[in-house]
Amino acid sequence: MKLSNLNKYILLIGVFFIPIHIQLFTYSCILFILFSLLNFKFNFNSIKQSVLNKWYVIFPLIVYYLYDAIGLLWTNNIQSGLFDLEVKLALFLIPFIILIYTKNFSVQSLLMSFIAGCLSASIILIINVAIYYFKTKELLTYSEFSLFHHTSYFTWYLNCASLGLLLINTAALTIPRKLIIIFILFFTSLLCLSKIGIFTSSITIVYIIFFTLKQYSSKWKLPLLISGLSLIGIIFFLIFNHIKTRFIETKNLIENLSTHSHQNITYLESNTMRVIAWSSSVDIIKTNFWIGTGTGDFKDEIVKRYNASHYKLLVEKRLNSHNQFLQDFAKLGVINFILLISVFVISFLKVQSPISRIIIIITFINFCFESMLETQAGTIFFAFILSTLLFIQDSYFCAFVKNK
Repeated sequence: MKLSNLNKYILLIGVFFIPIHIQLFTYSCILFILFSLLNFKFNFNSIKQSVLNKWYVIFPLIVYYLYDAIGLLWTNNIQSGLFDLEVKLALFLIPFIILIYTKNFSVQSLLMSFIAGCLSASIILIINVAIYYFKTKELLTYSEFSLFHHTSYFTWYLNCASLGLLLINTAALTIPRKLIIIFILFFTSLLCLSKIGIFTSSITIVYIIFFTLKQYSSKWKLPLLISGLSLIGIIFFLIFNHIKTRFIETKNLIENLSTHSHQNITYLESNTMRVIAWSSSVDIIKTNFWIGTGTGDFKDEIVKRYNASHYKLLVEKRLNSHNQFLQDFAKLGVINFILLISVFVISFLKVQSPISRIIIIITFINFCFESMLETQAGTIFFAFILSTLLFIQDSYFCAFVKNK
């Protein structure tokens, strides 16, 4: 086997495992870089030209990463700052890796491998929950259901995979097959019972329904719409009580937060913790507007706020902002906030498909409710999905009608 082909399969296997075991993707990237350097046909001038041609893929993420490194100059907790740079290193490397990959191979293959990984992970989880239900007559949901990733991250993956299917143009994936896969991914995302996941999954499935309807003649549109909405309704009905419980818990705990002393609170639901984290982050921003706390000091500063308000549970968890924009603003000031916003704006303007723009919107929404770039599960996938969308060419945009 040629070294270049071996390199291709190494990266494809790594991408497949992003939804299942993301560390394997890290190892595949290391091997990919190593084998690329060993390939004597590796053309640095060609890579340089590609970087210049695709500056909007490479430079926004690199500048964002480098400013994070500059923030070490005014941080006290250097060890924490270096760990933050290690976590975010994927933002620097992955765009280059995908650029090198696209010199010889179709970026569509990367997207297909990721979707296959999401489908495999979903099937494993559904089988697991079915076995558990037949044994106990109880339904595994939320963190008990999601074995591979935190539910917010996993539903983000699944929604991007569902929308990514619409970008795949291959005869093997007809519309019915795509819709079956999307149905499995959607069902899995609802079982995660992440509130932000339910919201973004609803946006995703509504867009997919109307996108698909546009591909059929008018006589098929009403039956397809009724069938699609009926299937969604059945799924929601099956897990309605679990969804209802999650939202009622949020309402009750917010009321509890406003009527009881903070010292007496021993349990906080996720949305209640978010409100506290957002408020504490805004306080930090007010006192560190221009340059922030420094790359490594943010966690220490927000824990001080929790301590001052007697949120002992949040002190123990060392909870982050649960909003990437607030966290970046508090950590490195207004410039860092603008840089992150710029990554989204440039990507949104440069992608060539409405489907890609919906994926970016879904990602933006997730960033508003989670500090997605504080773990490798977030930085790796963010760099991967943005780079993949920006490297996809017009010829890859699916003509659904051709595959009916």
